Amino acid sequence: MSRLFVFLTVYSLLMFSTGCKEKNDTTAPEATVQSPSNNDEYVIGETIKLIADFTDNEELKSCKASIAYSGDGSGEGSPWAPSPTTISLSGTSQSVDKDLFGGDIPICKTGDYTITLEVSDAAETPNVTTKTIDIQIVSNTPVLTVEKPTEGQSFVAGVGDIMTLTATCTDNKQLKELICNVEYTDAPGNILKGATGVNDPWEPGEFTIPLTGTSQTLTDEPLFDGDIPESIAGNYKLILKLYDTDNNVTTKEINFVLTN
Repeated sequence: MSRLFVFLTVYSLLMFSTGCKEKNDTTAPEATVQSPSNNDEYVIGETIKLIADFTDNEELKSCKASIAYSGDGSGEGSPWAPSPTTISLSGTSQSVDKDLFGGDIPICKTGDYTITLEVSDAAETPNVTTKTIDIQIVSNTPVLTVEKPTEGQSFVAGVGDIMTLTATCTDNKQLKELICNVEYTDAPGNILKGATGVNDPWEPGEFTIPLTGTSQTLTDEPLFDGDIPESIAGNYKLILKLYDTDNNVTTKEINFVLTN
């Protein structure tokens, strides 16, 4: 009888222990995101805000937001690569309204970016829900990318050499024009003018290229209406000013050398 009693007691304890053992949570949390949304456009200097509702059957833990450049961009500089933002969550339901990635978008390469949200619960083996959101980062000012002339390039005066421009112009709204000028940098304002022009700096004046649309590529576009005339040799710079229809402007300077 005592053996039966011991057996029943041990069996009961095992059954009680098994019944009390917590089941493993395999249900992933849910995320309803109001902002950002796919195809949203953000301007440099703007802040990306996460507005979302999170729920879980047991207990929420965190939301990790990261952003990565996904190509098809324009402009100079590096893609924006801020550190991820991790938001602590708790309970079975929580709403979030929070700025992401440390604040305003800095000057960076514009184009397509992907935001990834990883929402975790507090299970022993966390369940994770992943959402991706494709956005665009643009610039209020037009973007000018110049392939040539290159910095420090050399041109020969008086032999039919022509300065050409290969560049891409983009704007988030509407391009207007590209204004080009040349400045002699060795001794501006202190030049002995020569009768033949050999001692004169090259001063071709303003050259304007009308532009339309949001993107335009110039390939080997001749500047200043012709050959570089006989001029004093030395250091010069090409000044490019790209305007959009809101009169926002981007300026780029390229140093070059003139020989004769």
